[in-house]
Amino acid sequence: MDNLEKGAEVVTTSGIYGKISKIEEDIITLQVDTKTFIRVTRSAISKELTVPAKDGKASTSLLN
Repeated sequence: MDNLEKGAEVVTTSGIYGKISKIEEDIITLQVDTKTFIRVTRSAISKELTVPAKDGKASTSLLN
C-alpha cells in the first residue's frame, strides 16, 4: 500500500469504498460520495480496486 496515489479507488478494512482525494503522510482522505469525505490511516486501506487499462496508462473504475 506504499504506492497509493490520488485518484486510486480503494476499499478499507471495514468495507468502505472510496476514491483517494488527498494523501498526507499516513492520513488518507477518501471521497465516498459527491461531497462526502472521510479521513483514514494508510493502514486502514485493504486493497486498491483501480484496474489498469490495457495500454497501461489510464485506469478503469470498478466502483460504478
